[in-house]
Amino acid sequence: MLDALYPQGPGEGPREARPILTELNEKQQKLAQLLDRLEESVYQDVAWEELGPCFLRW
Repeated sequence: MLDALYPQGPGEGPREARPILTELNEKQQKLAQLLDRLEESVYQDVAWEELGPCFLRW
């Protein structure tokens, strides 16, 4: 899904079928860097810690 957000080359057909650009202008570079950081955060390992049961007092 994130790959679809990267700057794509111009052309006919669906956006997903176009190649991802390798030479980017400044705005596109910032977007690519942001997407790279987002991708890293999505695929990080998560350490879960069991805190115990949760109780509510009505």
